[in-house]
Amino acid sequence: TVVNKRFDADARRYRFQATAGHTAADLVACTMPLAPKTVALVGLEVPSFLLLGSLSSAISSVAGVAQAVARARIMASFARQG
Repeated sequence: TVVNKRFDADARRYRFQATAGHTAADLVACTMPLAPKTVALVGLEVPSFLLLGSLSSAISSVAGVAQAVARARIMASFARQG
């Protein structure tokens, strides 16, 4: 492949990175109560809860997709045929 000839090693690494992404999303979600009420963004006062919640959700979604793709490849490597 273009990425690497050790695809199984890459899948395990991507799975680990996805787990780290989920952990980062959880940490962002835990810091929401500590953030100030509003943040000035492009001249607008935006609730920080909205920004941090959106960031946490986006990180979690990307990590979830990466984890599902990596898991499918890891499970395929256990198959005897195909």
